[in-house]
Amino acid sequence: MAKAAAGTGSSGVRWGISQQGLALVLLLLLGQLAIGAGLLWLLGQAEAAADRMERARKVSATADSLMLTVYYTGDGLGRLAKALQGQGESSSQSSHRQAIEQVHFLKDEMPDNQAAIALLNSIERNINVCLPVMDKIESLQNSLEDERSLQEWRDRRAQIQPNVKELVRDVSALLHLCRNLDSSSPLEAQVNRETTLKVLYLTLALNVLAILAAFALFTWRITRRMSTMRDNFERFREHRALLPPVGGSDELAYLDEVFRDAARKLDRERRLNKSSEERMRLLVESLPTGIVVLDDKSRIEFVNEQVERDFSQKAHHMVGKPLRDFVSGESAAKTVGTFGKLYQGQARDGQFPLDGREIALVSGGQRKSMFVLQNLSERFALEREREQFVSMVRQQLREPLKGISDFLAKLSVGRLGVISPKAYKSCRQMEMNIDRLLTLLNDLFDLDKLETGKVDVEPCLTPLNLILERTFNALSMFAEKYKVKLEVPPSQLSVYADANRIVQVLVNLASNAVKFSEKGGVVTIATRLGNDCVEIAVIDRGRGIPKEKLDLIFEPYKQVEEGDAKAKGGTGLGLAICKAIIEGHNGAIGVESEEGKGSLFWIRLPLREGQGV
Repeated sequence: MAKAAAGTGSSGVRWGISQQGLALVLLLLLGQLAIGAGLLWLLGQAEAAADRMERARKVSATADSLMLTVYYTGDGLGRLAKALQGQGESSSQSSHRQAIEQVHFLKDEMPDNQAAIALLNSIERNINVCLPVMDKIESLQNSLEDERSLQEWRDRRAQIQPNVKELVRDVSALLHLCRNLDSSSPLEAQVNRETTLKVLYLTLALNVLAILAAFALFTWRITRRMSTMRDNFERFREHRALLPPVGGSDELAYLDEVFRDAARKLDRERRLNKSSEERMRLLVESLPTGIVVLDDKSRIEFVNEQVERDFSQKAHHMVGKPLRDFVSGESAAKTVGTFGKLYQGQARDGQFPLDGREIALVSGGQRKSMFVLQNLSERFALEREREQFVSMVRQQLREPLKGISDFLAKLSVGRLGVISPKAYKSCRQMEMNIDRLLTLLNDLFDLDKLETGKVDVEPCLTPLNLILERTFNALSMFAEKYKVKLEVPPSQLSVYADANRIVQVLVNLASNAVKFSEKGGVVTIATRLGNDCVEIAVIDRGRGIPKEKLDLIFEPYKQVEEGDAKAKGGTGLGLAICKAIIEGHNGAIGVESEEGKGSLFWIRLPLREGQGV
């Protein structure tokens, strides 16, 4: 069932918290990647601007250098002769080559600037015009003192003078153009830098706001639902209605669904338990037996109506007080049949007997106890009435029967005159029936006393031989009547017992053995010392007892065969009385028998006071 629930939960969670967190992380990562890409683009723009600035600087510097070269070319011709009088390569030739290189460099740096290209083409053309002249002039460097050479030099100078002027004009225009380009580059760089910073700050701010918003939304969605679930836990504990479901398809939603399902089941069970408790309370309240529930400190927590009636107290006067304020005086009493513990209850109008039993309970993790109390006042009153009635019946029956028995005895022995043999036989039959009836009455009264615990057993240390002699004297004539030999070997042992009651037991056991023995048979009463006890055995060699009857013969009104009561006499109560007497001595009684081979009834009695067998 747990596995099924787990499987259901896994399939029910379509967009779990971990997946939501992963999506949030991926979203933030994409944002960071976008910011990084933007920053890389801005960095590229800045580098491009720096390159443009560097190129503008180089272009401007090259234009300045070109201006100087042209200046020296055009206006320095007058000083050229003097300059050429030195050794080595001519500086003018070097300047010519440098100018051409500078023009080509500027063309390469400004291929898209049409105005600059036009100026550079014009400058290159004029330089190419002027270069041959300059070379010719330089070739005349050794003959400038000659009038003819000087005139030629002047003619060639005049020849290139327009080109030089145009060259100077173009170079000046180019220089102005390059300087404008150079001046715009720092401004553009400043604008780009400010734009980059603004974009960077804005991006960072938006990124922080996005992170905070996503985190707040994520945590708010979770904490709000967890707060709802926590409130539901409190409401469930306080037995209040639950808040609406938290919604969603993640683990929290599944947990809320499981909790609600469990809460519904528990609430249903709680209602059923409450209904059961109400029915149980009504049942307990209506019981005719008192019920008292105690806490772990033996203070009263609950009493039913029967306790209120028995103690003449209201429940609120008893709850919270120790039980000993109302019940005391425990004793093990066999006269109270249900639980075997007799207490004294303290009511407003006096004390009354209670039959009580304590039952251990565990409720809510606490150890408690419950007392079941039964008021014995009416039972004791009925017992007294029954005893009085039994005593009256016994007296009213015994005296007339005893009188009739005495009269028949006198009549049968001829004290009242001679009677015929037939009358004598009838008298003896009537006398035997009356004796059997008296025996039945005595057995009934004895059994009643034993079952109600009214027969007093007064044990003391007694020589066992004394008990055996009294038993032999009581049975000798009876054994002679049945022509059975009674053997009672003497004993030197002592026993802790009520001699009268043990004689009664032995007479009962031995008389049964005599009655069911064949003529000429032997009945033996043997003794021996056992383990902390004295064992007495009554042994006969009669018909024995069937195996299936061995467990029944000590029960009241049970006999080995149905015809024994009529054929041998007896009531079926003798062995039950024997068992009650022996158990009253804390002893034991039993039988061993094999059908057709006789029986052995044994009893075990303690050797000293306080000892059990």
